[in-house]
Amino acid sequence: MIVFIIRRLLSLLPVALGVVTIVALLIHVVPGDPADAILGPYATAADKSQLHAALGLDKPFLVQLLDYVKGVLQGDLGTSLIYTKPVTTLIADRWLPTAQLAVMALIVAMLFSLPLGIISAVRAGRPLDYAAMAVAMTGIAIPNFWLGPMLVLVFSLKLGWLPVSERSGLSSYILPALTLGIALAAILSRMTRNSMLDHMREDYARTARAKGVSEVSVVLKHVLRNAALPLITVVGLQFGVLLTGAIITERIFDWPGLGTLILDGINNRDYPLVQGCVLVFSCTYLLVNLLTDLTYALVDPRIQVGD
Repeated sequence: MIVFIIRRLLSLLPVALGVVTIVALLIHVVPGDPADAILGPYATAADKSQLHAALGLDKPFLVQLLDYVKGVLQGDLGTSLIYTKPVTTLIADRWLPTAQLAVMALIVAMLFSLPLGIISAVRAGRPLDYAAMAVAMTGIAIPNFWLGPMLVLVFSLKLGWLPVSERSGLSSYILPALTLGIALAAILSRMTRNSMLDHMREDYARTARAKGVSEVSVVLKHVLRNAALPLITVVGLQFGVLLTGAIITERIFDWPGLGTLILDGINNRDYPLVQGCVLVFSCTYLLVNLLTDLTYALVDPRIQVGD
């Protein structure tokens, strides 16, 4: 397993290099000049040229890219053009709020999806199954950029139960976590239902029933555990999606995370900041996939992650 982990970690290097190259290329071809954001609209051409030289933006693109890659290999993500602070410091300050929000959204999704999926599987083909799946389809169809403002209008502005925005306590996590978690809950509930239906027809489930095991024990102890592998796959993939999908949600709720940070970088053409944030997103996504593979072995000892 150790060899497997080391091999997977080493595979991050070419992926990270590819991500940095693509993001650098895309952000350089987008119209706009960081000097306009730093100096303002009334800066002269001479002032802009002087700033370009000071920031190294007058160098050819390949030279800028090679300089940045050398810095990344040394653990230096550069200095933000707008905040004039090391990008690593800015990301370190913003990564935890984003990760906490993603974990809370995942918890919300699991709390909704597991009961819905289990009920739908046990009552397959009955009205309760159709109702649960209708709720799931509705959750999938609702975009978070619409759901977030609606939750704010109802629970913050109208009822006054929860804070409108910012990270000010446990209650401030509820609305953004619901915004992110509802769509994921819809996906997981359908996956739970389909996976459990497949395993409820297996011989081991029928044998357990024949031995007099209660239906609750058959469903929760036997079927659900064996049906968990595809769920782990989806949860692992979707957790990475939560991190990146939090960009819009963080902007809606003024959340001090990586989402708002990367949007500020994009709006101001802050090349090092955008590249650093995307690099962290991609590496986090890959690490979550590695943890997902390792979790397989814990759930099902028959699986050898090193194979």
